Amino acid sequence: MLELKRGILCVHGKYMVRLPLAREREVIITKGEVSIYRRTMGTLKTKINLWDPQVHIAFVANESTLTIMALHDEIILDCKTSLERDGWLGAIYTAQSDPPPPPPSTLAAKLVRHASNSSSNGGGGENESSDTDSDFDGFTDETETLAAFQNVRSSIIMDVGQLSRDEINLVLLPTTQTLDALASPSKQAVAIASYIERHDGGGRNILLHWDILISLQISGLKLPALLSLLADRQGTSTTVVHRKPSLTHKANVSSFVRDLLFHPLYSARLRGVDEAACAAVIDRHFAHCRLRRYSHTDDDILPTALKQAASVAPMPSLVRKHSQPHSSITSSSSPPDTWDARQKRNSYPSITLSGISLARLSAPSTATGNSFATLLPLRSVLATYKLSPLAFAQQCALFHHGQLTSFPLWSFLAPSHHQKDISESFNRLTAYLVWSILAEESPTDRADVIEAITCIATASSGKTLNNFHFVMACIGGLGDTPLMPSRLPLTWKKVKAKTKAQLYELRSLCDYTGGFDTLRRKQSLVSSTAPTLPFLGIIGASLERLKSTPYVVGDGALNFERLERQYNALHVVENAMTTAYGGIAPHVEVQTLLATLPQQLPFCTPKLLHLRSLHLQAYESASMKSPSLFADPTAASATTTSTGATTTTAAARRPSMTNESARLLSFKASCALWHCVASPSARLQILVEAALADDRAAVSRVAATLHRDVKNTLYASSCAALCLLVRQGLDTIFRSILDIYGNECVELVGDDQLNVWTPWLYECVVDSVYGPMAASVQAKLQAECRDADRQLMRRFQNRTAADTLVHYTMFNPLNQMAMLGQTPIAMLRLLSSVAQELNSTDAIARKQLRTLLANSTAATPQSAIEYVSSTLDLTKCSLSLVRGIELLKQCVQDEDRELKMQ
Repeated sequence: MLELKRGILCVHGKYMVRLPLAREREVIITKGEVSIYRRTMGTLKTKINLWDPQVHIAFVANESTLTIMALHDEIILDCKTSLERDGWLGAIYTAQSDPPPPPPSTLAAKLVRHASNSSSNGGGGENESSDTDSDFDGFTDETETLAAFQNVRSSIIMDVGQLSRDEINLVLLPTTQTLDALASPSKQAVAIASYIERHDGGGRNILLHWDILISLQISGLKLPALLSLLADRQGTSTTVVHRKPSLTHKANVSSFVRDLLFHPLYSARLRGVDEAACAAVIDRHFAHCRLRRYSHTDDDILPTALKQAASVAPMPSLVRKHSQPHSSITSSSSPPDTWDARQKRNSYPSITLSGISLARLSAPSTATGNSFATLLPLRSVLATYKLSPLAFAQQCALFHHGQLTSFPLWSFLAPSHHQKDISESFNRLTAYLVWSILAEESPTDRADVIEAITCIATASSGKTLNNFHFVMACIGGLGDTPLMPSRLPLTWKKVKAKTKAQLYELRSLCDYTGGFDTLRRKQSLVSSTAPTLPFLGIIGASLERLKSTPYVVGDGALNFERLERQYNALHVVENAMTTAYGGIAPHVEVQTLLATLPQQLPFCTPKLLHLRSLHLQAYESASMKSPSLFADPTAASATTTSTGATTTTAAARRPSMTNESARLLSFKASCALWHCVASPSARLQILVEAALADDRAAVSRVAATLHRDVKNTLYASSCAALCLLVRQGLDTIFRSILDIYGNECVELVGDDQLNVWTPWLYECVVDSVYGPMAASVQAKLQAECRDADRQLMRRFQNRTAADTLVHYTMFNPLNQMAMLGQTPIAMLRLLSSVAQELNSTDAIARKQLRTLLANSTAATPQSAIEYVSSTLDLTKCSLSLVRGIELLKQCVQDEDRELKMQ
């Protein structure tokens, strides 16, 4: 008999003459038997048949003993350690496999014995009296039971014959083999099972591509069927085994089953419609894989936190999940300098406690509580929350790890919204870093932000974080076009040499030569020993190149080479998902900032950053050519001679025209308007009001002069002179704002095409400047056109009395034309809204507008036309506003034409 295991164990049981103490015995496990011998003399003490259905094996997870309970014996084996106990359990399970076929039934034995007796008696009737009733005792009952069973079986077959295969599989119990499971597996299914047996990590490769394999519609490929097939090939089922599996094959299959049970990523494959059937197959053939310590690796080196969590974690009834790590976080200090290289992949730390839940994050409030503000740039974030570059890098690592583990690993194999979310988050983070530099007002501040970003990237690439995803965001942001040294020469001149050296090393690491070969090799090397966040762009490119390779080759066989290459590409992502960052407390405000960047950066467009960079380029290039621009004006005046006093004074005053201090609104304020005000015309209105409110600005002085001249001319000149004065004054203010604050207008609108936003700017100027003089100018024009308005309204009323379609009384919109104090732009908007509501051809619109004028209480159509046309340059207004006044002019012209024809 083949001996499976032999050893000396402490044994005690009922056969040991009722002694309470355990004895050291020699235990030998052979195929189907456990034999216990005396250690010194070799005398057989007891023997247990493992194929006996009355034999049961019991053990406790954290104890070193196991109990073999038979019908009359109960033996307890003390294996000293739980790891040694697992070895004896494996040998016992192996000895229990492949039991012999069961003996014939009692009824069949009686029938055979009865036939042999009849043949020996010659079949003569003279021996019938020798038969006793005891020979046929119970035969009648068994015959009737068998007949009844046949009838029930026939009815079941008749009912099942009317069902389809899927319906039959649906009504079967979870522990019953379906018709698909009983069918012979296809060649592709056998190839998958063979691949799992022969390749280390082949089970994870199959689980990674399980959705793809299912989509190939392989016959009989279901998870319970695959587990049953593996059990048949491993000899753990009662079917005939065609070969003897090796220990390597058994280890690979056990790893596959254990990944289904405990792996934080691949255990998701077990959850679903086939979970109960899979659990039944595992309990029947792979019960040893449910042991927490049953593995071929040294699990004694698990971290202490994992052991503490495993000791208190509850055990589910169906499937035991992986142990959760200790979730208490004591401090927000930096991670340890050395990562425990002995940590195994099988320790499976939690992937949900790395960061905070993204679903519970809301838009952060500003540090000052100001609702009319935008998010803080990087320099303000570090100062407000008192974070070092290392601490900010740690928070970024927590956020990116939580973001990476929020979706399954196999979502990388096909286009999905998860990839789009990560790509958008990466682009928003890069844009935020670029904006944080350009938002600073002085070259020194911008250089400080560049140094801070470089320090953060250096900390992220260190051995404690290895956040290469964020490193690429930093390097990509610092290498963006708006931050090139040719755009910001003075800023890069103020960056320290040490920072430039660090930046050169980081750029060498992220060099795209050879498809980022340097970065690819480093993150693959580090991911096996420490927490790592790889740059996902490299992985996406690798998977994209493999799309041209088919999954099935010409002869119908699976292309396992492509599966292996895709698994190798995603292996670093798998390590990143299963390895958490420990000892770092999440900073709620910073995590919220990182999570809500896409919602808080609508203004941070490539065009806006490009325009801002061009504005800074003009300033810094001029400053590089004139170093005296940044000299102290008092010191410069003290060192000048009498002959160079004028030149020095002029040079000292030049920064007031080109420096950031000369701006009406800072770049941060412009971004705040972008963030809080949706309409571009409303943002321009705020800019114009700010320009008119600044007493030192030339625009406010021109507006004050216009108001004073209108006041003096109102009673001393004609209406034509007054309207000309107002029109020229508005044009002067409009050109002044366009010349002085044109760059800020471009930033607020986000478009450098003048014909797009200049009509909005002109309308904003008219609305802001016209207010103090609107009532005076309108009243004078109404007095000038009083007779013309009366005659025109009389003709309207007489002509439209017969064909009036709708009688307007209280809610006629044209009643507001007679209101004093409204600006011409407000009247244009009123007429434009009326024309838009009519929404018909010009002839019908004119007819309906005449009806509205005839029923209106505002009898000033002619004065309204003069008020708008004489004081405004309608060519500078938008076409949508001009349509209403043009329609009113056509109505008046039609009345004049019909009057002349009469």
